[in-house]
Amino acid sequence: MIVRWTYKAQQDLARVYNFSLQHSRRRANKVADRLTTATDGLQFAPYIGVHLELYEPDEVRKLVIDDYEIHYQIDEPKNTIYIVDLWHVREDR
Repeated sequence: MIVRWTYKAQQDLARVYNFSLQHSRRRANKVADRLTTATDGLQFAPYIGVHLELYEPDEVRKLVIDDYEIHYQIDEPKNTIYIVDLWHVREDR
């Protein structure tokens, strides 16, 4: 499967990166690398995340990486995983 980031998820990653920059560039790069590496791994195990019934009939799942929650949608006919959004678990959502 191919992993693609939605525009919303790209904005979320940029927001998380910019927030982490307040601490250091090294930390911001580490967080961004960790999140992108984890989502790239979904192509090998797309069903590893917890299924979210809220989005049915779409196949949307949740993956928690460190302190970040990632929602992604599996589109089997297109052989694609869409990263829908992500945030730090302490964010007010």
